[in-house]
Amino acid sequence: MQTQLDPTSHPDDVGGRSRWAALVVVALATAMIILDSTVVAVALPTIIGSLSLNITTAEWVTTIYTVTFAALLIPTGQMVDRVGARRLLMLGITLFLVGSALAGTAPGGGELLFARLVQGMAGAMILPASLATLTALFSDRFRPAAFGIWGAVIGGMAAFGPLVGGWLTTNAGWRWVFFVNLPIAAGLVVAALFVMPSRVQRGDAAPFDVGGAVLVALTLAAVTFALVQGERFGWLVSIRATQLGSITWATGTLSESAVGFIAAVACGGTFWLRESKKRAAGEHTYLAWHLFELRGFRYGNIAGAGVNFGEVGLVFILPLFLQAVLGLSAWDTGIVLAAVAGGAFIGGPIAGEIARRRGERFVVLNGIIILMVAIGGAAVVISPTITGAGLAPWLGLAGIGIGAVQAQLSNIILDGVSDDDAGQASGTQSTFRQLGATFGVALIGTVLTLTLTARATDAFTAVPAVPQAQATQVTESLAASGGTALAGIRNNPQLAPVIGSLDSGFAVAVQRSMLVALAGFAVALGAAVALPESDERVRAG
Repeated sequence: MQTQLDPTSHPDDVGGRSRWAALVVVALATAMIILDSTVVAVALPTIIGSLSLNITTAEWVTTIYTVTFAALLIPTGQMVDRVGARRLLMLGITLFLVGSALAGTAPGGGELLFARLVQGMAGAMILPASLATLTALFSDRFRPAAFGIWGAVIGGMAAFGPLVGGWLTTNAGWRWVFFVNLPIAAGLVVAALFVMPSRVQRGDAAPFDVGGAVLVALTLAAVTFALVQGERFGWLVSIRATQLGSITWATGTLSESAVGFIAAVACGGTFWLRESKKRAAGEHTYLAWHLFELRGFRYGNIAGAGVNFGEVGLVFILPLFLQAVLGLSAWDTGIVLAAVAGGAFIGGPIAGEIARRRGERFVVLNGIIILMVAIGGAAVVISPTITGAGLAPWLGLAGIGIGAVQAQLSNIILDGVSDDDAGQASGTQSTFRQLGATFGVALIGTVLTLTLTARATDAFTAVPAVPQAQATQVTESLAASGGTALAGIRNNPQLAPVIGSLDSGFAVAVQRSMLVALAGFAVALGAAVALPESDERVRAG
């Protein structure tokens, strides 16, 4: 038996406190995680220059957060059942505060990655506690409205995030995009003490599966390493000699990336066999496999992963293009990206009302279609001459689709899940979304880098006046920096003949990245078609 709210409590007065006030706290706590993602995305080009990061390290700034997030969500979902949602939420917020302080004071890339890891640990505590609280508090006809408000608050903070990140990066420095979390986190800890429900029933919680958690973490880390490092080291055969501690990795041998894939298969296979053996013996397993027998849970998680794959991957690369090619400042970039979150802020509450009348499945299906139309349109119009104003409407439309999908998809996934499984279900669905985000950044970032390299090579081939050594150096610099090196290249008169081609090549790289994102959305759409209809999908007025 797992942690539950006291059933004798009035539904609008849980533990002497309004469930609507608790909704605001958990929504803001989750929004803080979203804020951190959008703020970092806008500031990343500046961070790359300030700390002299290459594109691989920059990808890890995002992916180490999501990998840690995904690897720990199942155990932290179980912690909801052991210690209660309020305690776990407060612990997560406090740890997020510590991670933000470390990130803001990081002197180099290694320290920044460690701080992001700490933030990922904290986020993995906050999200299951938030979703488990919502599931327990709103099990009646107000659930669609509650999830709509939850999505709207998150969308509003996401809309605020790019603007804050752009303004802080431009006027105070990129470190303040992390420091801004400190007062938010401190305020939420205090608020949680007063409004989060504390009257609970406790029983026997599922045991922690340390071995399962380690195998999942190793699998995710290995496959992410392989995807992120493939372009640099070679996908199968090593293309450069590297030194890893006392080990020399010679050119022409099996690449580091290939070894990463092999390690991921080995760890993942071991995890699967271990889980199968435990299921056959009737023992507790790391994943609550019986939840996947629920059609909404099974296909909803696939849809969530597909949406996050495209969404987070695009948010990673768009600031690079906007600042390197269009020459926008961090502030202007924030304004353009705010269109995505602004659309989500609009789409969330509207989706909640439509879901009450037509059902959550209807909303999710149409939200994904809107999202695909928006990104497809953006891919058509993207060019070196497009303006932020020309791109923003497409991003705003995408945001409406995202806002419609995210909140109602969570409702579908958790519908039918018992209170005993609330923590596990919340952790599992969040894990799928973070997996999608991790792979989205890795694959879309790789496509961007490969296309930049190919287009730059073509550009210099067409202009033989540029010495080969210089062309090679510039091409490698563009690939390593994710295109941000274009700002410095523009100041070199010798390279003036190729600047236009390099800008066009970057636009093509973004277009191809958008096509990869659309593939993720297509997977989400296919899964959404298989979602069940809600028993209460049609409601009067």
